[in-house]
Amino acid sequence: MIELFEAKDLTELAAVREHARETLENGGVVHLPHLAFELDVLEREIVDPERPLSLRLGKARNTGRPTLLFYQRTGRLRGGALKGVPSRDLKGMLGRFADWARHLVQTLLPDSADQLEQEFTTFRPCARSKTQALHMDAASTRPTQGRCMLRVFRNVNGGGVPRVWQVGGHFESGAERLVPRLPAQVRERIPGASTLLYLLGINKSPTTTYDHTMRLLRYLMIHDTEFQSSAPRTIVEFPAGSTWLAFTDLALHGAVSGQHSLDQTFLMNPSGMRDPNRSSLRILERLTGRTLT
Repeated sequence: MIELFEAKDLTELAAVREHARETLENGGVVHLPHLAFELDVLEREIVDPERPLSLRLGKARNTGRPTLLFYQRTGRLRGGALKGVPSRDLKGMLGRFADWARHLVQTLLPDSADQLEQEFTTFRPCARSKTQALHMDAASTRPTQGRCMLRVFRNVNGGGVPRVWQVGGHFESGAERLVPRLPAQVRERIPGASTLLYLLGINKSPTTTYDHTMRLLRYLMIHDTEFQSSAPRTIVEFPAGSTWLAFTDLALHGAVSGQHSLDQTFLMNPSGMRDPNRSSLRILERLTGRTLT
């Protein structure tokens, strides 16, 4: 489920794009330990391990939170701030990474560019010391409406500390186990709540049955103690300076440790895949026997 590629730049990456694409669409993780993305002097100060971590909002927890979110289209930075770090410097680093990640994805998926939407950029300045349960990603306030969730990660730790993940199997294997536990009809906890949240601007798009189903499956998976203890997995160290990508609604994963990482989220219509039947939407529709969007 994890494929390592030795590409050092986007030109070399283009030469192996078909192999990398197959890995992604099969629910695997593409690991690029040598792909260049250099931080400048100011940015290296932000991720200096000797720098005291002081957040304006929230208290650092062993879950690796809080995280900072940057919306490049609007220039908004949400989730908190780092004391002593001007917001323009944070935005500059996150904006550069957003541009770089977009070029990377366009290199890997050139014929799917019109099916991709660039979402928020995430900075994780806090150390994680509590293992995250195996899970697939399911959007909360930004429903995907059945689109695939492609994410580009970068370990920018300034002290050489790896980002450690546990990587499990394919989403379908977990869904096959959990779908029989779903209620006959997946409903909102409070009828009409998703419409109200959308009208209030809290949710950025209307929530579909797919979104409700994915959230419930994620909850069931995280709290399935037998699955969490027995499911096969691989512990992977992503060294400082390395990059990795995955459709995180397909690749079961969970963070174990690490500090200072960036990630960029993209949404892609299933029609952008070589075989849309490999998308989490089509897999769920096949397993439930229902149309979910």
